[in-house]
Amino acid sequence: MLLIPLSAFGYAQWNDTLTVISYMQAGTESIAITGCEVTQYNGYGEYVLSWNEGTIYFEDTNLFPGWELELRAEIHNDGTIPVHVSYQIYYSWDQTTWTPTDVAGLYNEFRIVYTDGFYNVTTGEQWDTTQYLWPCKAVYKKEHLLFDAQDCPDLQDKTFTIKVEICGSCTV
Repeated sequence: MLLIPLSAFGYAQWNDTLTVISYMQAGTESIAITGCEVTQYNGYGEYVLSWNEGTIYFEDTNLFPGWELELRAEIHNDGTIPVHVSYQIYYSWDQTTWTPTDVAGLYNEFRIVYTDGFYNVTTGEQWDTTQYLWPCKAVYKKEHLLFDAQDCPDLQDKTFTIKVEICGSCTV
């Protein structure tokens, strides 16, 4: 007689359910260039500097040995999650066809020395790109280009455009 109530209790415990409903929304990755300025220029041509949310464009009409440019861009995390910041350099002769390159490529093909870095907006200290850029925070990106060739016929009487695309991703 005792067996029937125990088995009923065991059956009720075995079939009991617990339901948990969770609502989650993914965060958004979004960085933007909020400002860009030339901080050093020793050329004597006419240059064009422009930018949008993720790309900086710089064009100069008169490169010569010793030509130098430094610019600074402010990059802001407009998203809701922390991101890693990276970039890709391109060059173009016609502003239509863009060829990806890197620091070594700019030097080997055009004798342009390219150095850059990311810096903390508040302290001015160098910022490591393996760190996250947190939402509502910003970093500076400095670009420094120096044309050191005495003879680079590919660039004589040509318009040369460099484009730097800046990306933010929650993965490295």
